[in-house]
Amino acid sequence: MNNETFNENEAVSSDDNFESEISDYELEDTNHEDLESEGDENEEEEIVDDIDGHDIGYTHQDIKMIDNDPLEENDEDDMLETQAFQIGSMKINIDKPSLNAVEAVRASLVDCLVNEIPQKIPTAYISSFNNEKSIQSLKIIFEGFLWYFQVNESTGVGKYIKLIQQCVYNEDNFLVIDYRDLNEFDQRFTNWLINFPDTVLPFCNEIVLSIAKAINPSVYVKKAIACRISNFPFSLRIREITPGHINKFICVEGICIKRTEASPQLKIVYYKCLICGSEINGPYRITIHAENTIKKICLDCQSKGPFLVSQENTVYENYQQIVLQELTSTIPPGDIPNQFTVELFGSLTNVIKPGDDVLVTGQYEVHQSISLVSKAGFSLFTQTLKANYIQKRKSLRIKDLSPTDIKIFYKLSKHPQIRQKLIKSIAPAVWGNQFIKTALVATLFGGNRKLASEGHNIRGDINVLLIGDPGMGKSQFLKYVEHIFPKTILTTGKGASGVGLTAVVKRNTATGEWSLEAGAFVCADQGICLIDEFDKMTEQDRVSIHEAMEQQSITISKAGIVASLQARCSVIAAANPIGDKYNPTLNLSRNVDLSGPILSRFDIICIIRDKAFPLQDLNLANHVINSHIFAHSANDEKAFLNSQKGIPRWVINDNIIPEEYLTKYIMYARETCFPKLQPQNESKIVNFYTTLRQVTAHSGNMPMTVRNLESLLRISTAFAKMRLSPVSK
Repeated sequence: MNNETFNENEAVSSDDNFESEISDYELEDTNHEDLESEGDENEEEEIVDDIDGHDIGYTHQDIKMIDNDPLEENDEDDMLETQAFQIGSMKINIDKPSLNAVEAVRASLVDCLVNEIPQKIPTAYISSFNNEKSIQSLKIIFEGFLWYFQVNESTGVGKYIKLIQQCVYNEDNFLVIDYRDLNEFDQRFTNWLINFPDTVLPFCNEIVLSIAKAINPSVYVKKAIACRISNFPFSLRIREITPGHINKFICVEGICIKRTEASPQLKIVYYKCLICGSEINGPYRITIHAENTIKKICLDCQSKGPFLVSQENTVYENYQQIVLQELTSTIPPGDIPNQFTVELFGSLTNVIKPGDDVLVTGQYEVHQSISLVSKAGFSLFTQTLKANYIQKRKSLRIKDLSPTDIKIFYKLSKHPQIRQKLIKSIAPAVWGNQFIKTALVATLFGGNRKLASEGHNIRGDINVLLIGDPGMGKSQFLKYVEHIFPKTILTTGKGASGVGLTAVVKRNTATGEWSLEAGAFVCADQGICLIDEFDKMTEQDRVSIHEAMEQQSITISKAGIVASLQARCSVIAAANPIGDKYNPTLNLSRNVDLSGPILSRFDIICIIRDKAFPLQDLNLANHVINSHIFAHSANDEKAFLNSQKGIPRWVINDNIIPEEYLTKYIMYARETCFPKLQPQNESKIVNFYTTLRQVTAHSGNMPMTVRNLESLLRISTAFAKMRLSPVSK
């Protein structure tokens, strides 16, 4: 983009009269009294708009304020709205782009009227939907927001004008606008945005595009700019969406489980008349769900065709569908997860992959489905969300934690027995099994994901296998992890196939489209995948998860779709031994129906045996009975708070950590703590590994491999995260 310097009172225009017209306005004065035209009232000068090749007569008389006319108050407001809209939506063609020139003409004119808009804009209800005066006022409010929100004192340029400049420089086709900024500027505008997005968003796009064209017309000849609304504060679960949200602006949370391929679709179409050859028949805006009811008549010869689509003038944009599914943590017990279809257009396509946890903001729409009507015999509608903005999210963000929470975490990390305290807090309803609880705690905190010098990733997630006799609480441990960790997927080996665990390419029987559908590993990305009855899986299904467990990715190549999906998750699997009873006289590989390659991918293997010890059985029985007799209040303030320092008592004493704080502490450690192994500690791990390798080589059990050495590093890192320590010991 060419840059030139302009004097303060100088503007550039292709029209020779443009400069003289600008001088008619005292641009430095915002009082409307200075907006008086010079010369005869009957000889009106025009401000010419050449952007679209048409002259639009914005005259001095049109934009002049009429303070001296004896108008009634309502009539004066009506006139003011009309003038404000004309000035606010005015486009200015500048041959040599300069923001200074645009500011000199456009921003100053908007400033003259932005504070004069009638304050009583109707509430955004259906009754006010066709109120053209209100819509015109909203347009000038939005343009005033673009020019005057958070103006930089040194440059005099507003926040969003600066962003539009960057869009023009980078040739972007979208502008991200913070909802909080809009709401701070004018709550009436955000009220209309929520209730009538199909009315508000189009004129927002047009206003932003007109400013961008004024800066550099050559960039956006056949391109448009879409306004993306970020940080929308009201998010809904899929099951909370009701018919009252139809045609409203909403935000939906979920996991992407399915994605179609992006394909071009008509956005704005022009037709070529085969009789006279005219190609100016258009533009016609095409909607994906409505039938094409365009009455095509040639503008030159007035014939009814035949017509062909003019490929040179027609505008296309990418279109894609994704399917969101409810988060596991938000599904009520006993319910199946709901799903929701989202439509992506333009720059939003191919932004997310199956397995991503996202917040999608957009307009909720329903459309009549012909296929559903034919099956049901009455009108049924499909629901979709026309996406406007997509935000990937993590389970817990640091900014969601209060300073008190962080203070509690650091106090807790200094507890002398913090590891034992965390182990004690895991599944307190299950008595004993300290070794298993230690493995689960290590898995919850996890290690550090690393990028090797060769370019391949070294996983940081810890995989755990629980092998034991029936009735030893293996499934209960899995259920507890599902409850305590924000992002988990629980499945069973018998009820899930290999493609159900990884990913599959399916074909839509109605449209013939191929789509990529995520399995359990992909949906659990950056979480934990829990697999019960792991031994019931077929050998073919277990082979299919080899790549997912070690490389933490899933490669798909089918039906022309080649994709690599992320599966960065820990695996906690539970299996029964052969014959449902573990035989201590046999080694591990002969006790469980699992191959060597799959066993080597587990960092920790826990064996649970049902031994008959009188004292142990007595303690277990007392624990089970007491858990049924005594009710423990989770909100006992006397036991919870230390009145002196405002620190919970469980932080200082040996009591278990409440589930709410346990979850927060785990997620805080995973996101903020990245321990490193010091050189003086390397020899300890190396010596332990070599000793253990010699022992296993002579015992006939599973041999130790380099994978086990990496497992030791991951476990030591997890123990350091429990202390919030930057050093792994």
